[in-house]
Amino acid sequence: DEVQYSCWNESERIRDWERQTGKNLTQLYGVFEQRAHAIAARLNRTVQAWDEVYTSARGVLPPDAIVQVWRGIDTLTSAIQDGFRTVLSAPYYLKGGFDMGSGQVQWTDIYDDDPMPLGLTPAEQKRMLGAEACIWAEEVNKNNIDQRVWFRASVLAERLWSIKGNYTGRRTDGVLIRSIKQG
Repeated sequence: DEVQYSCWNESERIRDWERQTGKNLTQLYGVFEQRAHAIAARLNRTVQAWDEVYTSARGVLPPDAIVQVWRGIDTLTSAIQDGFRTVLSAPYYLKGGFDMGSGQVQWTDIYDDDPMPLGLTPAEQKRMLGAEACIWAEEVNKNNIDQRVWFRASVLAERLWSIKGNYTGRRTDGVLIRSIKQG
């Protein structure tokens, strides 16, 4: 996840590997991914990889891999059109609010947004498996995790379960009211 090639460049062992093989760091990343995918295949597991693998080492992804997209709709659409199943993570990061890359947004904005990219064929739409709300450990602690996660996650769940335009707000409003009552 988020390979820092500058760190790899500091390794004498990696620099030796580059000299011996004539390959660069992006190709080394591909070698790592191929080995990891071979292990998954031997264990009869499906590979689910962050979109860095898709964008920088696409050729190593097995055809049945799932691409977990955090870089937006263009990457999501591209991966789907290239035949991969996908899960959308961004813009559903649960920091102070929902973070869509340009600051915080209201929960109603998330609900009004359709995560399905426009212009996909029905067959391509089936490759969009869903979405997830993400919270990173460095963003939360025992004092704020409940406030950061549960209501926002319920909004995304409501959005993903509901057909656009068919939202009454009853379930989401109920979660908010129960959360407030519980403190």
